[in-house]
Amino acid sequence: APKAIRNEISKKGTESFSWEEISYGATDVECAYSLYVKQILALTKEDLLETIKFENKYVPVLADMEFYGVPLNVEEWTKLAEWSQLEMNKSKLELESSYPEVENWNSHLQVKKLFKSLGIIVNDRTGKESVNEKVIKPQQEQFPIIGTYLRYQKFKKLASTYGIPFLKHVNSFTGRVHSSYLQIMSTARLSSQKPNLQNIVSASPDFPEGNKWRNAFQPKDGYVFINADFSS
Repeated sequence: APKAIRNEISKKGTESFSWEEISYGATDVECAYSLYVKQILALTKEDLLETIKFENKYVPVLADMEFYGVPLNVEEWTKLAEWSQLEMNKSKLELESSYPEVENWNSHLQVKKLFKSLGIIVNDRTGKESVNEKVIKPQQEQFPIIGTYLRYQKFKKLASTYGIPFLKHVNSFTGRVHSSYLQIMSTARLSSQKPNLQNIVSASPDFPEGNKWRNAFQPKDGYVFINADFSS
């Protein structure tokens, strides 16, 4: 990588990424920026005015989405929250009974120390030590504790992020979840917050039950949800 880039990167940064990755990332940004500049220079005042008009037309749509909200089956969600808590406790109990020397299974330092003593590789491809799923999951057939630990981590997140605390977002009057939607002007994408409805847990090969959380959002009065997206 160029010397100027090296000088701008902290010591911590150099420990996390290889110079090949940094160089690739810098090139990626350079190419994207050059396209951005060309697009800006090609725009006329009329183009910008049309873009603003188009964005403004979308504001009432977002306002309607926020105002009407999304119906949530609270009873079904509560069952899922209780199940998550139960599964988290079961996994934690299994870990504690097998390895009582670990005082806190939420401490990455303590878990990492145990895994290293068992012979589990905790180094990612840059050499940095981690107990993240990508690093340890490939070894779970050899070390069953990894599967139990990952299950504990999964249900801990479900219990905290998508558990009983999530129900505070249900409006007591409408019985719906009224998220705030944000237009991201620089990318034309949409985000949501309080809560983030674009990041609800979904099914995966390792977790087919995931769709149960999405299915708890149930339209009423004969309405249906339509799922649509741009191709590519």
